[in-house]
Amino acid sequence: MQLELNEQQKMIRNMVREFAEKEVAPIAAELDKKEEYPTKTLEKMAKLGLLGSIIPTEYGG
Repeated sequence: MQLELNEQQKMIRNMVREFAEKEVAPIAAELDKKEEYPTKTLEKMAKLGLLGSIIPTEYGG
């Protein structure tokens, strides 16, 4: 059983980490405080293809 990430998975992990550090972390506390929904952040995530990542390709993911 292979437990290590392959190269594609590592690239995705790194992209998500970088996105979170640049786009989410700086605004997270303020969003929580104001109880705001991060619409702009989700739009950016969608453009990167992150929102459909758990949906099989044959269903549009």
